[in-house]
Amino acid sequence: MVNSTMAPMEIESEHAGNFHSRMRVIALGSGSLWPVTQAAARYDRPRRLIRVSDPGLIHLTVLRPGSSPLAVDADGQRHITSPGGIYLLDSSRPYTVHSTQPDMPVIGYGAEIPGHLLDLPPAGLGHLAGAPLETTAGFGALIKTFVTRLDPASHHASDGPHLINTLAALISGLARRQLTDHSHHDRLWQAATTHIDAHLEDPALAPATVAAAVYVSLRQLQRAFADHGTTIAAYIRHQRLDHARRCLRTTRDTSIAAVAARYGFASAAHFSRTYKAAYGHPPTADTGGRRAGTPAPGAPD
Repeated sequence: MVNSTMAPMEIESEHAGNFHSRMRVIALGSGSLWPVTQAAARYDRPRRLIRVSDPGLIHLTVLRPGSSPLAVDADGQRHITSPGGIYLLDSSRPYTVHSTQPDMPVIGYGAEIPGHLLDLPPAGLGHLAGAPLETTAGFGALIKTFVTRLDPASHHASDGPHLINTLAALISGLARRQLTDHSHHDRLWQAATTHIDAHLEDPALAPATVAAAVYVSLRQLQRAFADHGTTIAAYIRHQRLDHARRCLRTTRDTSIAAVAARYGFASAAHFSRTYKAAYGHPPTADTGGRRAGTPAPGAPD
């Protein structure tokens, strides 16, 4: 059923001996919408199956409350979508989808939209494939409402093309908005990290001062760093520790306390605790064993 509705895939499940699935396919012109509740499974769409058959569809998943989260591997990235979340896939590109909680069912909606109906850039979904998308506002919230509230009993068969075109327009808007946001976030990331790396020795360096330096709000900059899997404060701390570590390893006439002060740590003790948490050993392990406030042997007074 999934192969004929979406695209040919390899499907396996720990529950293969007692597999339960309820799936209803609602035709929407040249596309479809299908509510589904089923046991956990793994879906693989490798390149060899794409070569055999590619219907040229963009697939939408909307997970409902009570569903297992889904892990999606696409374009070399792994993403996790939780209940209430949505993601997109392209039948022309390989992917793997599997439940992260094998004992929980998958509950949600799938939708198939012909790719030619979507207004996407030449690169298509790009890095958005499989990634959880914004659903609390904007296009994402509209898509969730559209999919979950659509009642086929309230529409005639002739409404199908209008409905699928509406869904395609919403998905196009969401994808373009997220692609634009990502590009903007990349530029903010580059500007902010360049500023941070140039001011590691400035004791006033902090998330708020970085945001001011690149002329955006702190919240905007936090979202840009979240796209890269970190926070502004964590990036600053990592860079300061990394530079301090190199300094300790290569500069023999500088005490640990001086290095800690140079890179913005309140005290040598605080520096040592943070250093050990990051690298698994105290800073003395990278200095030949000299004490926190003691220069290397033979260093000038």
